[in-house]
Amino acid sequence: MSLVSQSVTEAIILAGGMGSRLRSEVPDLPKPMAPVADRPFLEYLLDYLHGYHVSHVILSVGYKHQLILQHFGNNYRGMKIDYAIEVEPLGTGGGLLMAVDKITGISPVVVMNGDTWFPVDLTTMAAFHQERNSLLTIAVHSLLNSGRYAGIEFDANKQIVNFVAQGQDGIQWINGGVYTISPQIIKEWHSLGIKLCALEQDLIPLSIKNKAAVFAFSGDYPFIDIGIPEDYQRASSVLHN
Repeated sequence: MSLVSQSVTEAIILAGGMGSRLRSEVPDLPKPMAPVADRPFLEYLLDYLHGYHVSHVILSVGYKHQLILQHFGNNYRGMKIDYAIEVEPLGTGGGLLMAVDKITGISPVVVMNGDTWFPVDLTTMAAFHQERNSLLTIAVHSLLNSGRYAGIEFDANKQIVNFVAQGQDGIQWINGGVYTISPQIIKEWHSLGIKLCALEQDLIPLSIKNKAAVFAFSGDYPFIDIGIPEDYQRASSVLHN
């Protein structure tokens, strides 16, 4: 049995954003439902998780969530689908904290952005997470002139020491939007008693400041952020390559 089938069988997809930057391309749908080659983008993410034997997925949803529920229901290719529904926007951190209450196991969980395609090897990432005794492992992507993305600094052992300000020149490591998260750090975040918060701006920087075991997992994988219209327009060629 593979490591991922032993320890990472559950996943959360953060799919609650309004997608205001994508409105010119997809005016009437929640961003994760934006069509790519006549299929909702979210189907590609679920297919990816299915390929690693993930059996339970929680979709953290908000804006126009009814369309997502109607399309997927509670089962996709044999995977159980549950929903954490934001009545009002809670941010990526708040959406995550609400979704983890639906996790049934005690093993690390995969968390993914619902608007990002970054197909890292989850088996290798799970092994890396375990070897480093990591509480939070972030898949990072190397990008030239990171622009709107916050950069990530890590040491020789891949432990993350800082999130860098946006708009850096040169080659930067950025957050690729795929995480492996252990229950201990989720409990710490829950204990803060915060509902409205951002994963990148609030929860992760706090853990780094507190010297938690937060590590960067890197690899050569394609990266697409469909929230940016130019990336969305080339998503089909990347996903079908």
